[in-house]
Formats: sequence, C-alpha cells, structure tokens
Amino acid sequence: AFAQALSVPTQEALEMLPQLQKQPVAWQFAFDLLKSNNYNCRFFGAHTLQTKIARDWDSLDEERQEALRNELVRLVAEQCDAPMNVLNKTNQALATYALRTVPESWNNFLPSVIKEIQNSAQVLGKNSKSAAHAVVDFLELFPEELNRATIASAQHARLVEDIKTSLPIVLELLTGVACGLPGSPNISNRPDVVVEL
Repeated sequence: AFAQALSVPTQEALEMLPQLQKQPVAWQFAFDLLKSNNYNCRFFGAHTLQTKIARDWDSLDEERQEALRNELVRLVAEQCDAPMNVLNKTNQALATYALRTVPESWNNFLPSVIKEIQNSAQVLGKNSKSAAHAVVDFLELFPEELNRATIASAQHARLVEDIKTSLPIVLELLTGVACGLPGSPNISNRPDVVVEL
C-alpha cells in the first residue's frame, strides 16, 4: 500500500518515507521499490538505498556489504533505460557505496564499474547504448559526489589517483560516445519523471 502511495506520490507518503528509511526493513523495501513498474517507485527505491548506505552502513555485516556491490551494479544496469532521474539516483547509490569501500575493499573501481555495468546490461539484454549511457552518467556524477563527501584526505587522494589511472579506459568510452560508435548512448532524448522530495 505504501509503494502505491509513492507511485503518485502523495504528501502523506513523502512525509512517511524518512521514517521508513530509518528502519532495518528499508534495505529490502528499497530493492522491492526498484522492481516496480512505476518509475516514481523506482526513484524512491534508489533514494532509499542511497540513504541507507549513507546512514546505516554499519548495520550491514562485511559479507552483506560486499554483496551489495554486485547488487548495485546490477541495479544500475537494470535502470540504464529508465528515465534519467531514476538512473541518476541509482548511480548516486552506487557512488555512495564506492565512497564507503574504495580503496580499502574495492581497488581499481572505475574500470570495474565500467566493465561490470556493461557486462550486467548485456546479460540483462539491455541495449549497449543505454549501458554506455549509464556508465557516462556515473562518470559525470562520481566526481561531484567525491567533492561533496566528507572523507579522510588520504582516501580522497587514493580516489583521485584511481580516477587518474582510469583515464585511458574512460577516454575510450567517451570517445565512442562522442563519435557515435556502437555502445555509445544518445542522451538527448532521455525522459525524466517528475518526482519531488
């Protein structure tokens, strides 16, 4: 019933969402919302997941934290053809995860993100252009999230170094996008779904 209220979304549901996000059940609720056919529900699912990673990270044991990485990559691949704000919010959840785990438990994360999103999208039967678009969205978003994050200077330096060492792979992808090569997205016709928090 609550998910149905988010599909509109009602003012009451929007007021209840922050309280629900504080509950342990919100981890599963986020994934359930992301499976919805309704894009507003998917947006709120990704938003809830990002919120849980940011605020309740320590409630997950190490094994669950590691498993979450593959789930997030798969979710980005699943949402690669969704409206832009749904994809972007899902990528924000992945970026929040990366800020929690790189470099301690996720080395060479940018090449890994690029490869894993594209591979997951292929397994899911998604268009390669949509998959490339999802990666480009992540590449645009991650530096913004990094600059907003409050992290130790040593971790920040390692993340910047990882970005620098990943430039050849990133430039290859961006060149393909700019030249309209197979696997490159056409980002000019992506719709947005209007969602207000």
